[in-house]
Amino acid sequence: MKLKYRRHGYRYAHDLPGEWEAEDELEEMAEAAAQDYWSNHDGFEARWPLTFEILLPDGGLIGSAAVEMDHEPVFTAKPPNAALTRRP
Repeated sequence: MKLKYRRHGYRYAHDLPGEWEAEDELEEMAEAAAQDYWSNHDGFEARWPLTFEILLPDGGLIGSAAVEMDHEPVFTAKPPNAALTRRP
């Protein structure tokens, strides 16, 4: 079943990616909503944690869950500028 989600306090609902049943784990659906919100709806600009409401296709509320975002730093080395290289 295609479900929807929205941020708590917002009116517009987005499609929840994947196929879900109303009986599925609410936390898993909320995490999928958070990933979609982050990737496709400017979620990177939001202040986390966020609460997501999971909705039936007709708009009925299944439930809501707060989702926190874990930051995982990634470090990438690049060749230095010539001006910054060490001299022998």
